[in-house]
Amino acid sequence: MDAYLFMLWKTCRNGHYSIATLADAIHLSPKQTKRYLNKWQEDGWIGYTSGRGRGNLSELVWLRHVEREYAKRMLERIDRDSIESVTEELTWD
Repeated sequence: MDAYLFMLWKTCRNGHYSIATLADAIHLSPKQTKRYLNKWQEDGWIGYTSGRGRGNLSELVWLRHVEREYAKRMLERIDRDSIESVTEELTWD
């Protein structure tokens, strides 16, 4: 999990989106966004179907609840590590 995935979760729910819309939501280029979407799909976070051709929207389906996973991960890390080591992730919106 990373900050980009968390930003996308907060901005875009299940539905149809253009790559430009998704890229704007996470503040990356469309090319970088496609790479991240494919990576997250391989990791089991999302189901992603690319819109074929110009003007066709891509489909985004969330397979896991990102906020719950984030909270669970943070609590485990706080118990295991020092608070200083998890401070950066705690500042994600």
